[in-house]
Amino acid sequence: MYPRVSKADRCLREEYRSILATIVRQDRSARIAFQHLLRLGANRIRPDYKLVRNASGTYDRLDDFEAWYAYIPAFGGMSICMLRHRDGKWEVFS
Repeated sequence: MYPRVSKADRCLREEYRSILATIVRQDRSARIAFQHLLRLGANRIRPDYKLVRNASGTYDRLDDFEAWYAYIPAFGGMSICMLRHRDGKWEVFS
């Protein structure tokens, strides 16, 4: 059995935790993918980001809530991603 992770250690920030909870509550495939992350003992879950060019020609960094990264301390430590495809299905990738 993999180690349990406290709820406070799962997400890096509280606003990320509430957004992820909303996604998991509303989408069944996201719930299944998130359960896989929990079984692996994932912590430090955070959304990916994207760079969007603004009118002045510089780039703004925005959170991308269709890709979530997590750290798994088991197996010597590895990163894993929960990703939403164009068809709306969520999957877990390493």
